[in-house]
Amino acid sequence: MLIVITHPSILRNEAAAITALLNSGACYIHIRKPGASDEEVFRLMQSIPEKYYSKLTMHYHFNVALKLGLGGLHNSSHFKAPQVAGVRQSAGCHSLEEVFVNDRKSLDYMFLSPVFNSISKVGYCSAFSREELIAFFQERGGQQAPVIALGGISMDNVAEIKSMGFSGAALLGSVWRLNGLVADVKATAENFTNAYHIWKQ
Repeated sequence: MLIVITHPSILRNEAAAITALLNSGACYIHIRKPGASDEEVFRLMQSIPEKYYSKLTMHYHFNVALKLGLGGLHNSSHFKAPQVAGVRQSAGCHSLEEVFVNDRKSLDYMFLSPVFNSISKVGYCSAFSREELIAFFQERGGQQAPVIALGGISMDNVAEIKSMGFSGAALLGSVWRLNGLVADVKATAENFTNAYHIWKQ
Protein backbone atom coordinates (compact mmCIF):
# COMPACT_ATOMS: atom_id res chain seq x y z
CA MET A 1 0.00 0.00 0.00
CA LEU A 2 1.52 3.32 -1.10
CA ILE A 3 -0.12 6.51 0.13
CA VAL A 4 0.76 10.09 -0.82
CA ILE A 5 0.35 13.03 1.55
CA THR A 6 -0.19 16.47 0.04
CA HIS A 7 2.16 19.40 0.43
CA PRO A 8 0.90 21.49 3.39
CA SER A 9 0.29 24.58 1.22
CA ILE A 10 -2.40 24.89 -1.45
CA LEU A 11 -0.64 24.51 -4.81
CA ARG A 12 -1.45 25.50 -8.35
CA ASN A 13 -2.01 22.40 -10.52
CA GLU A 14 -2.57 20.39 -7.33
CA ALA A 15 -5.85 18.81 -8.39
CA ALA A 16 -4.23 17.61 -11.62
CA ALA A 17 -1.28 16.22 -9.64
CA ILE A 18 -3.57 14.37 -7.22
CA THR A 19 -5.49 12.89 -10.14
CA ALA A 20 -2.24 11.83 -11.83
CA LEU A 21 -0.98 10.19 -8.62
CA LEU A 22 -4.16 8.16 -8.26
CA ASN A 23 -4.02 7.15 -11.91
CA SER A 24 -0.41 6.05 -11.32
CA GLY A 25 -1.40 3.63 -8.56
CA ALA A 26 -1.51 5.58 -5.30
CA CYS A 27 -3.81 3.73 -2.91
CA TYR A 28 -5.00 6.89 -1.15
CA ILE A 29 -4.15 10.58 -1.10
CA HIS A 30 -4.15 12.26 2.31
CA ILE A 31 -5.29 15.88 2.06
CA ARG A 32 -3.31 17.66 4.77
CA LYS A 33 -3.62 21.45 4.67
CA PRO A 34 -3.03 22.67 8.26
CA GLY A 35 -2.98 26.38 7.43
CA ALA A 36 -5.83 26.45 4.91
CA SER A 37 -9.42 27.50 5.49
CA ASP A 38 -12.39 25.23 4.89
CA GLU A 39 -13.24 27.35 1.85
CA GLU A 40 -9.78 26.88 0.31
CA VAL A 41 -9.84 23.14 0.87
CA PHE A 42 -13.40 22.92 -0.47
CA ARG A 43 -12.34 24.68 -3.69
CA LEU A 44 -9.39 22.30 -4.07
CA MET A 45 -11.64 19.28 -3.62
CA GLN A 46 -14.13 20.60 -6.16
CA SER A 47 -11.30 20.73 -8.71
CA ILE A 48 -10.81 16.96 -8.38
CA PRO A 49 -13.19 14.67 -10.32
CA GLU A 50 -15.78 13.21 -7.97
CA LYS A 51 -14.97 9.64 -9.03
CA TYR A 52 -11.70 9.95 -7.04
CA TYR A 53 -13.33 11.08 -3.78
CA SER A 54 -13.38 7.57 -2.31
CA LYS A 55 -9.57 7.56 -2.47
CA LEU A 56 -9.15 10.84 -0.57
CA THR A 57 -8.57 11.02 3.19
CA MET A 58 -8.98 14.35 4.95
CA HIS A 59 -6.91 15.79 7.80
CA TYR A 60 -8.41 18.59 9.95
CA HIS A 61 -11.19 19.77 7.59
CA PHE A 62 -13.70 17.06 8.46
CA ASN A 63 -16.80 19.11 7.62
CA VAL A 64 -15.54 19.53 4.06
CA ALA A 65 -14.88 15.80 3.76
CA LEU A 66 -18.32 14.85 5.02
CA LYS A 67 -20.09 17.43 2.88
CA LEU A 68 -18.41 16.10 -0.27
CA GLY A 69 -18.47 12.42 0.69
CA LEU A 70 -14.72 11.77 0.79
CA GLY A 71 -13.61 8.25 1.60
CA GLY A 72 -11.54 8.77 4.74
CA LEU A 73 -10.85 10.87 7.83
CA HIS A 74 -7.50 11.05 9.63
CA ASN A 75 -7.15 11.39 13.40
CA SER A 76 -4.30 13.27 15.03
CA SER A 77 -3.58 14.10 18.68
CA HIS A 78 -5.53 17.38 18.48
CA PHE A 79 -8.09 16.55 15.77
CA LYS A 80 -10.38 13.59 16.45
CA ALA A 81 -12.45 12.60 13.44
CA PRO A 82 -16.14 11.80 13.84
CA GLN A 83 -17.08 8.14 13.45
CA VAL A 84 -19.13 7.81 10.27
CA ALA A 85 -20.37 4.52 8.83
CA GLY A 86 -18.56 3.55 5.64
CA VAL A 87 -15.81 6.19 6.05
CA ARG A 88 -12.20 5.04 6.56
CA GLN A 89 -10.48 5.99 9.80
CA SER A 90 -6.72 6.38 10.07
CA ALA A 91 -4.43 7.81 12.73
CA GLY A 92 -0.86 8.93 13.24
CA CYS A 93 1.49 7.32 15.79
CA HIS A 94 4.88 8.57 16.93
CA SER A 95 5.83 5.69 19.21
CA LEU A 96 5.42 1.92 19.28
CA GLU A 97 3.32 2.31 22.42
CA GLU A 98 0.86 4.45 20.45
CA VAL A 99 0.49 1.66 17.91
CA PHE A 100 -0.50 -0.76 20.68
CA VAL A 101 -3.02 1.79 22.02
CA ASN A 102 -4.51 2.32 18.55
CA ASP A 103 -4.77 -1.45 18.05
CA ARG A 104 -7.72 -1.28 20.46
CA LYS A 105 -9.53 1.21 18.22
CA SER A 106 -11.47 0.60 15.01
CA LEU A 107 -8.90 1.95 12.56
CA ASP A 108 -8.40 0.93 8.95
CA TYR A 109 -4.67 1.72 9.12
CA MET A 110 -2.23 3.92 10.99
CA PHE A 111 0.96 5.83 10.25
CA LEU A 112 4.14 5.38 12.31
CA SER A 113 6.70 8.17 12.07
CA PRO A 114 9.43 9.18 11.68
CA VAL A 115 10.86 5.91 10.35
CA PHE A 116 13.72 7.66 8.53
CA ASN A 117 14.98 11.24 8.73
CA SER A 118 12.27 13.42 7.21
CA ILE A 119 12.75 14.88 3.73
CA SER A 120 10.15 17.65 4.13
CA LYS A 121 10.64 18.55 7.83
CA VAL A 122 14.10 19.80 8.80
CA GLY A 123 15.33 18.26 12.05
CA TYR A 124 12.60 15.60 12.17
CA CYS A 125 14.86 12.56 12.66
CA SER A 126 14.30 8.82 12.75
CA ALA A 127 12.92 7.59 16.08
CA PHE A 128 13.40 3.85 15.59
CA SER A 129 16.14 1.37 14.71
CA ARG A 130 15.61 -1.26 12.02
CA GLU A 131 16.10 -4.02 14.60
CA GLU A 132 13.56 -2.45 16.96
CA LEU A 133 10.92 -2.28 14.22
CA ILE A 134 11.48 -5.86 13.03
CA ALA A 135 11.16 -7.16 16.60
CA PHE A 136 8.05 -5.05 17.17
CA PHE A 137 6.20 -6.35 14.13
CA GLN A 138 7.17 -9.95 14.90
CA GLU A 139 5.70 -9.57 18.40
CA ARG A 140 2.59 -7.73 17.22
CA GLY A 141 1.58 -10.27 14.59
CA GLY A 142 -0.52 -9.56 11.53
CA GLN A 143 -4.13 -9.49 12.73
CA GLN A 144 -4.36 -5.79 13.60
CA ALA A 145 -4.75 -2.70 11.41
CA PRO A 146 -1.95 -2.19 8.87
CA VAL A 147 0.90 0.09 9.93
CA ILE A 148 2.21 2.46 7.25
CA ALA A 149 5.74 3.86 7.43
CA LEU A 150 6.01 7.67 7.29
CA GLY A 151 9.00 9.98 7.41
CA GLY A 152 11.92 10.11 5.02
CA ILE A 153 10.60 7.48 2.61
CA SER A 154 12.50 7.72 -0.68
CA MET A 155 13.42 5.62 -3.71
CA ASP A 156 16.52 4.51 -1.79
CA ASN A 157 14.67 2.98 1.15
CA VAL A 158 11.09 2.22 0.10
CA ALA A 159 11.97 -1.45 -0.54
CA GLU A 160 13.44 -1.71 2.97
CA ILE A 161 10.05 -0.89 4.49
CA LYS A 162 8.58 -4.28 3.57
CA SER A 163 11.44 -6.21 5.15
CA MET A 164 10.88 -4.37 8.44
CA GLY A 165 7.26 -5.54 8.61
CA PHE A 166 5.32 -2.47 7.48
CA SER A 167 2.22 -2.92 5.32
CA GLY A 168 2.96 0.17 3.25
CA ALA A 169 4.61 3.56 3.01
CA ALA A 170 3.40 7.15 2.95
CA LEU A 171 5.27 9.48 0.61
CA LEU A 172 5.55 13.26 0.67
CA GLY A 173 8.92 14.94 0.15
CA SER A 174 10.27 12.33 -2.26
CA VAL A 175 7.26 12.59 -4.58
CA TRP A 176 6.16 16.22 -4.86
CA ARG A 177 8.09 18.39 -7.33
CA LEU A 178 7.33 22.10 -7.15
CA ASN A 179 8.27 25.30 -8.89
CA GLY A 180 7.53 27.69 -6.06
CA LEU A 181 3.95 26.80 -5.12
CA VAL A 182 3.17 25.29 -8.52
CA ALA A 183 3.03 21.49 -8.72
CA ASP A 184 4.97 19.91 -11.57
CA VAL A 185 2.34 17.31 -12.44
CA LYS A 186 4.48 15.18 -14.76
CA ALA A 187 7.54 15.06 -12.48
CA THR A 188 5.41 14.35 -9.40
CA ALA A 189 3.65 11.45 -11.12
CA GLU A 190 6.98 10.11 -12.43
CA ASN A 191 8.49 10.18 -8.95
CA PHE A 192 5.56 8.21 -7.59
CA THR A 193 5.71 5.72 -10.47
CA ASN A 194 9.39 5.07 -9.73
CA ALA A 195 8.59 4.37 -6.07
CA TYR A 196 5.62 2.21 -7.06
CA HIS A 197 7.74 -0.02 -9.31
CA ILE A 198 10.32 -0.49 -6.55
CA TRP A 199 7.59 -1.29 -4.02
CA LYS A 200 6.00 -3.89 -6.29
CA GLN A 201 9.26 -5.79 -6.91
